[in-house]
Amino acid sequence: MAITWRDFLKLALGAAGWAVLQPIASPAAAATTTLFDKSDCGQPCVALTLDDMWDYTMLAAFEELLAAHPQVRVTFFPVGKAILAATAADPNIWKRLAQQGHEIGYHTFDHRRPNEVSAAEYLLDYQYWQYALRQALGYLPPVRFGRPPFGILSDSFYRLCAAQQLVIAMWCRSWPRRLPAEHPAVTGLTQGDIVLLHGNNHDFDNLERALALVAERNWMAVSLTHLHALHHNQPFGNDQPLCPAPDGSDMPCLQ
Repeated sequence: MAITWRDFLKLALGAAGWAVLQPIASPAAAATTTLFDKSDCGQPCVALTLDDMWDYTMLAAFEELLAAHPQVRVTFFPVGKAILAATAADPNIWKRLAQQGHEIGYHTFDHRRPNEVSAAEYLLDYQYWQYALRQALGYLPPVRFGRPPFGILSDSFYRLCAAQQLVIAMWCRSWPRRLPAEHPAVTGLTQGDIVLLHGNNHDFDNLERALALVAERNWMAVSLTHLHALHHNQPFGNDQPLCPAPDGSDMPCLQ
């Protein structure tokens, strides 16, 4: 979905209005954030994460695959423009994924290289991304993690995450192409790993293999929030807090 200048102005106005309700702190207000790329909790869990999600048809395919594994939770890191495009194609797709318990983390609005984005620009970028997520869900859920495009951890991205109290979610394992099921990169999956996947055909196959491997080993595929809680030996409740749904009722927040 192309974003026109008129769309951009509407988005900017909408984000500005939303900022009244969700003010963004100055980066100087928060000095530190943390990096999370693997857990040493010793629990039979892995976190499968899905970046970008530019292609709506692939997002729909991932939704179908995940629906066939209702015990699985993944963390999506969609680009804001991709959120808007998918919502235009199917207004309820992100709502369904949220209701299934999948988590959503910040991955910027337009996927620019972080070393080319200033701290001030990131303040606006985060607002635009929040606006896109709110358009998709009808409410703004808790957002606990941020992931920099291309894995570039610039000072400006770091400062944004510190200001917003976002944990920077990196990874320790990725499968950049189709790999045989017995390939060491796949079979070498270990407990506590955070796996980087993308919304494409290659990683659709890799996600299928990962889910089969997790099931075979009697492990759990959990959200980053769940793995992070285990990593810090903190309780993770099975009962999800409630958030307002677009129809005025309550629905589970993301975990």
